[in-house]
Formats: sequence, structure tokens, C-alpha cells
Amino acid sequence: MSVPPRICLAPMKGTTQFAPLVAIGFFMREFDLLAPIYSRLVFEQATHTQYPVEALLDLWVSILAGCRSVWQINTKIRPDLSLAQAWGRSRFADQSTIARVLDVVSRSKSSNWARGSTRCTIGGVKRPTITGPVLQNSCLTLI
Repeated sequence: MSVPPRICLAPMKGTTQFAPLVAIGFFMREFDLLAPIYSRLVFEQATHTQYPVEALLDLWVSILAGCRSVWQINTKIRPDLSLAQAWGRSRFADQSTIARVLDVVSRSKSSNWARGSTRCTIGGVKRPTITGPVLQNSCLTLI
């Protein structure tokens, strides 16, 4: 017998315009769906940041949020702290940091990123099993 999911509201310190992306970010972190990307993507050259993979993931979130250019990150998703927290970040990277990381990414790195992303979303991750009791007693809370 299947238990229907229970969705509840919890107070948040901030607001967001991207509630579906908050849910996706929380889900991806909860089931560690980005692990293949973190483990396979390595930068040999120095980048502007200590965390270039996170900068690329910030770019991906910005694309999902509807940013058409890197410069829109500062005005569209960077101020949204609730969205950043759902993706495990205190704040998204600045657009200049992301642009500098993209400058370092060569053609081979781009293909590695694509392969890692494909494995993450299609072949490398099994569908997570969610049992009734987990859904009965949990709420999505962003502090």
C-alpha cells in the first residue's frame, strides 16, 4: 500500500521566486545526485575560485532559473539566499567568478562535464526509493 506524500509548510527567513528550483535543489542534495559530477570533474589549471565545480553548478542553476546570459546571475539568482541554501550554498557565485571559470574550461573539459552530467541524470543514478514513513514525518525547511 502506497502512502501519499505529505507536504507541509515551514517558516523561512527569506522568500524565493524559484520554489520549484528550491524543491529540486533539496531533492538533489538529499539523494546526492551531483556526486558523479563532483567526483569526475577535475581542474588542472588554476581558477579564480577554490570551488570551480560549484561555480559551474551555479551556472546550471542560473540556466534552470531562466538566465539567458552569465551577467544576469548577479541580479536574478545571486540575491536569492533561499534558493542558494536549497542547493547547499550560502550564496551563489558572482557572475565574474563564473565567467573566469568558464574561461579556464577547455573543449575537453566541456565534454567531460557533458559526460558526467549525462551519467548523473541518466545512467549513473538509480531512482531513489522513498518509503512512507520518511514522507510522513518530514518537511522541507530552509533556515
